[in-house]
Amino acid sequence: AVELFDHLAKIGWSAKDRPLISELGWLIPNPMLMIQGDLQQEKDTEQLLSDISLADINPKYAQNYLDAILQNQPYGIRYCALGESIYWGHYDIEAGEVSMDSILSA
Repeated sequence: AVELFDHLAKIGWSAKDRPLISELGWLIPNPMLMIQGDLQQEKDTEQLLSDISLADINPKYAQNYLDAILQNQPYGIRYCALGESIYWGHYDIEAGEVSMDSILSA
């Protein structure tokens, strides 16, 4: 960071603004990947919503985004939000098989 700040000083950025310019250099994470990682780590609903907002989704719509990505699929791994808990498991709707493996509670 010191080398970056030296270069920013040479081109005229004030000492106060240099850390802000450094912060702007980071990429915004993909919200879907953030949620997948959070679910694998069994993070609670509050943390899921917080991380969605960090990933450039307006906090006002974080719950809607979470609801949309946890939609039912015909087979595979399912994440189902019920109240303050998130259930996940393997299922196959056509075969009528559902196995809920874990519960995450806020």
